[in-house]
Amino acid sequence: MMTPEQDNFEQLSEALPSSFNFYHLGKVELQPDLRNPVYGSFDAAGDLPCGIGFYIQGDLNATLVILLEKNLDLSIYSELGNILASKITNQLYVDRQLQLTISPPQPLSEYQLVNVLKNKLSTIRKIYIHRYENQIVYLETLLVPRRLEGIGNA
Repeated sequence: MMTPEQDNFEQLSEALPSSFNFYHLGKVELQPDLRNPVYGSFDAAGDLPCGIGFYIQGDLNATLVILLEKNLDLSIYSELGNILASKITNQLYVDRQLQLTISPPQPLSEYQLVNVLKNKLSTIRKIYIHRYENQIVYLETLLVPRRLEGIGNA
């Protein structure tokens, strides 16, 4: 039998939007069932991606992590992560009346990235594609059912 915390965590996956507009910067779409992680299959000797974390707290505690290529503008993708985290928490309020807040975006350290990428259990992994003009950016999103060290409300 699932605990209320586990049930609420499973609801995070269902609250992920299938798509949303990213201001004038194009559209962001959830990719159906891409089985291979874009960035989550690193090996210890490999190059780590950039990671941005958002702590979700309140009626449930989780961390949303956005993984992206190092050469991308972190401020732009921090804002995209803000939108995504807001959409998730708003949907959980509408569907389940969960009271949640999100932290400001926090760049993840190498230590945090390695820990999150090694964690195979209880992590919801999804891939979004951001399309803008002739560019496509893959964003791997991870929902981890706990708070990552160093992520919190400002």
